[in-house]
Amino acid sequence: MSGKVEKIYKVGKNIWAILFGALSVFLTFITWDDIGVKDACVKIFVLLSFIFCVTLLSIFVMLKTQTETIWERGQAKLCVKYGDILSIGKKRSFFRCSTRNKLIVIPVNSHFDTIVEDSTVPNPLVSVKTIHGKWLNLYEAEKNMSPAEIQNAIYEFLDAKGIQYQADSNKRGSQRKYPTGTCAIMNGTNNVNYVLWALSDFNQVNVAHATKESIISSLVLLLDFVNTQSQGDECYIPLAGTGMSRTSLSHKESLHTILSTIDLYREKLVSIVNVVIYNGDKSKVSIFDR
Repeated sequence: MSGKVEKIYKVGKNIWAILFGALSVFLTFITWDDIGVKDACVKIFVLLSFIFCVTLLSIFVMLKTQTETIWERGQAKLCVKYGDILSIGKKRSFFRCSTRNKLIVIPVNSHFDTIVEDSTVPNPLVSVKTIHGKWLNLYEAEKNMSPAEIQNAIYEFLDAKGIQYQADSNKRGSQRKYPTGTCAIMNGTNNVNYVLWALSDFNQVNVAHATKESIISSLVLLLDFVNTQSQGDECYIPLAGTGMSRTSLSHKESLHTILSTIDLYREKLVSIVNVVIYNGDKSKVSIFDR
């Protein structure tokens, strides 16, 4: 709530400065007497009406704002926005050419599993309800690739980078366990590439889990990866640790953790980084929260 109040105050202050300046110029040429306003009470009423209208307009602007800039330094900028992380790459701007590359971050498990299973399967490898599962279904259709082909493409990227893994022969699906924070790029369409970000581990009964500390350390590795791989591409990161990773972070805590970590390592940013809040979570967290 404090973030929203602060936003209303900032917007209201700017609007009031404009209106007060315009009113001052107006009264330079036309006095209150010229327009028939002589009573002090009427003048006070006009002033209060201005304040009321400015407050309403500020609230309206706050409610309609979809993106909030946290800070900006040169080419680097940190923003928070509402949206759907999987739909961002499909959007085209009417006023500018959609030629700028985008990096969409997809949190995945440390095995980089590619088999999506529904709730009828106990402890699915990848739940269809997660961003990981939704992305796999989208990518399979977009690239006309099977889960096995996607798995091999991920392995090829990680092998080429020399990323070491731990063999896990007792597990269903992928039997390679990579360190949390490991990243792999998958090429998409429409100038969009996907960064698969290993965030959660599986235990012996195939249940994903992560800690706040592991999210922070993984985020630092993600920033390093984006720094070296992006070449100035705009990056989109969803909230992490609020779903099936069982970190038990609230949406506000997740946003605060991500923003605080990025701010602490801001020298790693070379382009625009957007933290994306899902549209359906507006009641749980605001772009104005810190």
